[in-house]
Amino acid sequence: MGKDEAKDGEMFTMTAWLCYSTTDMKNWTYHGPVMTPNNFTWGDKDAWAAQVVEKNGKFYLYVTVTGKNPYGGRNIGVAVSDSPTGPFVDARGTPLIRDNMTNNGKVWDDIDPTVLIDDDGQAYLCWGNPICYLVKLKPNMTEIDGEIKMITPPNYAEGPWLSKRNGIYYLTYPAFVAPVGSEQICYATATNINGPWTYRGILTGTAKNSYTIHPGIVEYKGQSYLFYHNATLTLNGQGPALGRRSVCVEYLCYNADGTIKPITQTTAGITINSPCPPSGPPTISFTSPLANTSFAAPSTITLTADAIAHGGTITNISFYNGAALLHADNTAPYSYNWTNVPAGTYSVKAIATDSKGLTSEASIIIKVNPPQGPYNGETHIIPGTIQLEHFDVGGNGFAYMDGTPGSQVTPLVNFRADEDVDIETCNDSGGGYNIGWATSGEWLEYSVDVTKAGTYDMALRIACNGDGRTVSIAMDNMDIATNLVIPNTTGWQNWQTVTLKDIKLTAGRKIMRATIGSTDFVNLNYVSFTLVKELKQEPFKGTAHQIPGRIEIEEYDIGGEGLAYHEMNANGNEGKAAFRNDEVDIEVTKDNEGDFNVGYILKGEWLEYTVNVAASGYYDLDVRVAADGENKTFHIEMDGIDVSGPINLPNTGGWQIWKTITIKDLNLKRGEQVMRMVFDSDYMNLNYIQFNDVVTGVHAIKLNNKIIYPNPFSSDGFHICTQGDFNYIITDIRGLIVENGKGMDAAVVGAGLNPGIYLVSVDNAIKVITEKIIKYE
Repeated sequence: MGKDEAKDGEMFTMTAWLCYSTTDMKNWTYHGPVMTPNNFTWGDKDAWAAQVVEKNGKFYLYVTVTGKNPYGGRNIGVAVSDSPTGPFVDARGTPLIRDNMTNNGKVWDDIDPTVLIDDDGQAYLCWGNPICYLVKLKPNMTEIDGEIKMITPPNYAEGPWLSKRNGIYYLTYPAFVAPVGSEQICYATATNINGPWTYRGILTGTAKNSYTIHPGIVEYKGQSYLFYHNATLTLNGQGPALGRRSVCVEYLCYNADGTIKPITQTTAGITINSPCPPSGPPTISFTSPLANTSFAAPSTITLTADAIAHGGTITNISFYNGAALLHADNTAPYSYNWTNVPAGTYSVKAIATDSKGLTSEASIIIKVNPPQGPYNGETHIIPGTIQLEHFDVGGNGFAYMDGTPGSQVTPLVNFRADEDVDIETCNDSGGGYNIGWATSGEWLEYSVDVTKAGTYDMALRIACNGDGRTVSIAMDNMDIATNLVIPNTTGWQNWQTVTLKDIKLTAGRKIMRATIGSTDFVNLNYVSFTLVKELKQEPFKGTAHQIPGRIEIEEYDIGGEGLAYHEMNANGNEGKAAFRNDEVDIEVTKDNEGDFNVGYILKGEWLEYTVNVAASGYYDLDVRVAADGENKTFHIEMDGIDVSGPINLPNTGGWQIWKTITIKDLNLKRGEQVMRMVFDSDYMNLNYIQFNDVVTGVHAIKLNNKIIYPNPFSSDGFHICTQGDFNYIITDIRGLIVENGKGMDAAVVGAGLNPGIYLVSVDNAIKVITEKIIKYE
């Protein structure tokens, strides 16, 4: 309804469209404004008469608006929403009905829209003052289909309302019936919406304190109602005003021949009992899911319906997939969990049966999409070009979000016609198609594979007719281009390339998302990524960190996000130290050792270092740490293998109160490898780590020539330490081989042996060493 704020002598000061809801027609919930005239880019003022209709799970708001140039005078606009409570957005960017489309010399004749969706799904728009116009709407509900007709009935003034009941069309309208000088509600009927219309006379008289009176007829839970207005209420301290109307409702009753019984305006409204209580078959509706809701396969769908009996009780509700019975529920609440539903489009119905044996049914369409994946099974390769009509499969709400069901493009393009994305034939180079009718907040996703980490230039091929458009591009939910400004190309097929340079991409499979900004309508053809500079992981100072030795935490490898490090956010260096220009949080340390430390660490982050382990063996690890809190852990991997297990850090009592902890006996292999420090909890400060040589293959031979140790050994096994490659054989006291294998520099073996006495032979190509060993119980 319109928010009428007229004061004193003002007339029709209406600033917004409001929404109220009810479950009993007596108690109403206010949902606030759902739209204002300025929400239409072409709209100027005057939130005049409006009507909302639902089709395919979308809600369409048809309104009267005074337009800006070049849309002067009164115009009819259409907005769309996923909910009757809004928010609604302009569905076209231009008026649906412009003043010059009904050229009768009046600037105010295109007002008061009403929409009827007929039994066959065809929608009709009716409006006008003082002529009543009628036109078909296209299936997208946002375009007219064919010529505008005039169906003006006797005494017609304005404010028509179309409805249908039992095969009869009703045109209810304000009328000037002589000799009365103010509007009264009259109506006409027809068996064909195009007429002829039979005038049925006055339905109700003039409104109190208002020379206008507009009707609206609804049926709810089997009962019909007439909404209208008068001007009798005191609102916000303002007494009744001729131009400020308020809503009234009365019961509406039909005669056996389909005519409507005259209605007396009352102050009681529907607080009294209905003179024509509902009768006949039960009323049934789905409460979930909404029509045209999409799911991802395999899906579990909860079907829920509600029914009201008229003169009896509900005995059961049965749910069907097409003609196949899914479930019959004999007790309220009536529902069924439909499990493991494969991909497909389903016509689901619920049939209610009452205690008199009368039945009625409700039906909805449900779409179950295949799991999200690349179009035609082919992941888009970067560097390369992505045709934007090749968005992922998976359906609306999963692989893309489109605000209107079906395609807005007419005639329908024979390419992915089962999707809701609006695909047009394109006159530009590329794949032959483009994305059109793209409105604010809509998005499309693409499975991509970035084969090389590096710096890229991105080129987006676009067309639009208007200013203020923007597009954002993200990779795995991280923006790489935020509100990229789209120029006005002055035509929907006048194509230009918008280029954004120096985009940094990490390697790997990702989901790219393109999102339309706050202004509706951008046409998209393709996007290209050109590799400018490949990023390679390299040691910070050009050579690997040496183990044994100290590694400063801030001297992680060069290579950037996803290659040499991973940060959970992209908010720059929170530590503010002028040492490295990337996302890792480095700060000046107050420790007496070193210059910097890494802080602001979050769980899941990691840092990588190219290291060279001088010899295989066991090392002690010193960690220089500061923390204010408990349960801080990280672990160390070498070439992807966890070599440390969880390293628990102490609470040192402050972020710059430093302590060294030692982790003993880390078993490392000789050679150059990549060390990764993986942070398993939030917030710890690290200055450096230091590997100290304890027992390595080289060290053991030089110090004590001990190759096999410890002896005796336990269930942890024993060590073989020697230079270079070696073979080993373990035999029992009977001479049977119980274990053999190969190693390089060092190995731990024998852990699976039973307690007992064994002989071990180690051949390192220089000599063969044989020793008796004992495993304890």
